[in-house]
Amino acid sequence: MSFKNQIDQFILEIGLINRVSVSLMILDWQAIDTVLLDMDGTLLDLHFDSYFWLEFLPTRYAQVHALEPSEAKQWLHERIKQEQGRLSWYCLDYWTEELGLPVAALKHEVAEKIGFRPNVPSFLKALKTSHKRSVIVTNAHPDSLNLKLERTGLASMVDAVISSHEFKVPKEDQAFWHALQEREPFSLREPC
Repeated sequence: MSFKNQIDQFILEIGLINRVSVSLMILDWQAIDTVLLDMDGTLLDLHFDSYFWLEFLPTRYAQVHALEPSEAKQWLHERIKQEQGRLSWYCLDYWTEELGLPVAALKHEVAEKIGFRPNVPSFLKALKTSHKRSVIVTNAHPDSLNLKLERTGLASMVDAVISSHEFKVPKEDQAFWHALQEREPFSLREPC
């Protein structure tokens, strides 16, 4: 299968765009030298994170703070929403302090749920084979990132991994992209 076909197949399977969009989209892969990739929900499925934040952590919080599980779940979900869009939303140190629980350590208890989305290893191999630089750009906290990299071997499949925590701003903030541009120069071109 050609590089372009492998890329198109991957894009379809992860649901980034539908088949109609792929047939209309023409990317000049010869002109692309670096591919910036999100990790959670793009390369790795969200089962681990969803389970941890929506089920496992609220249960532990309820146990430690003597709350009904439904009460803890509702409170925690509302509390997490308050941080959305901020680096603190992704920061395990922040949540450890806020919740009085060792959040990074708790993630290890359910690490078996970490897994790739379909065809990711072959997609990353196709990028390497075609001499495209691949860079994971994630909001994941370094402890969570390291756990995921250890469980999947993902770091060996890409050229670089960058966490927004290194820049102290989330990807949602334009300051992140300016800092990334300095560290990992990329050009912004209009789509073909």
